[in-house]
Amino acid sequence: MVPVVPLIGMHSTTLSRMDIWSCLSNGEKMAKSQIIALNTYGMDGIFTFMDLTVEAEALGAKLEVSKEGIPMIRGGPVQSTSDLKKLKLPDPHKDGRLPVFLEATTIMADQVGSELSVGAFITGPFTLASHIMNPDRLLSEIVLDPFLVHKVVEFATEVTVTYAKALKESGAHMLAILEPMATQQILSTEMFREFASPYIQKIVRGLKHPLILHICGNTISLIEQMMQTGVNALSVDSKVDLLHIKKIVGDQVCILGNIDPVNVLLLGKPTDVEEEVKKCIQKMGRKAYILSSGCEVPLGTPTENIEAMIKSGHSYGKCIKTCYRNTTSHLQAS
Repeated sequence: MVPVVPLIGMHSTTLSRMDIWSCLSNGEKMAKSQIIALNTYGMDGIFTFMDLTVEAEALGAKLEVSKEGIPMIRGGPVQSTSDLKKLKLPDPHKDGRLPVFLEATTIMADQVGSELSVGAFITGPFTLASHIMNPDRLLSEIVLDPFLVHKVVEFATEVTVTYAKALKESGAHMLAILEPMATQQILSTEMFREFASPYIQKIVRGLKHPLILHICGNTISLIEQMMQTGVNALSVDSKVDLLHIKKIVGDQVCILGNIDPVNVLLLGKPTDVEEEVKKCIQKMGRKAYILSSGCEVPLGTPTENIEAMIKSGHSYGKCIKTCYRNTTSHLQAS
């Protein structure tokens, strides 16, 4: 059976008619919006909203909220080693909007967690480090002061583990590590091995919980290293060839993906979605595979396209309503 779990986050507000920022700053509203999407589409798992700013904001990073309600980091708190020493680990139950995501996770787990898998997102250490220092500064310091970079990424790892443990305690059955800054378009294979992989491994060892690793873009050259981090599953972008992935990983880890969120889900027709679903399942088979979007489903995606993804995924994947135990077993058995 193939579980179908598109990465639906802010898109749910088009169904709930809620303001994006109100959901990102209120756990009850976020959970309600996501459960409305779950009831509308009938997917086999549910996540909190995908927000890469929440940990950095709790550390003191400057945040800018767009008219649409989408937050962006506009200045990190660390410029030197002395600045880093001033930072304290945020309390997930008190600082910034971390409690909002804990509350949303708890509500979703309480309402649907006995039947379906409930997941949450955490920002990967290297990406969080880029928010703490600012991306350009972090990348330049890889060459100029790698010691500082390691210190910042190490601190970011502590933040991530602390927050992840709180999400786990709040009821999250699985957690997805988001590392967009670790893409091969930014980090070479050698840089990934030095500045990203060891810290993801620390999360795996420190958490001991089903973990998914998502890195944007074409990650073919990084797949083996991504596997070696010890995560249970890899979420791959639409730019990745699933057949190539299958040859590399076999059934060693679970794969999530990788319907194109823009060209197919946002801009395509239901027939286009159905065709891509068939291709994905034919390439990956029905073992250690979860049909998903290559990244977060865009805000304006037509509902009929998501419905087509769920319906055709269940049809071609021969999947009845998949319970929490069946879905997460794909991760735990990897």
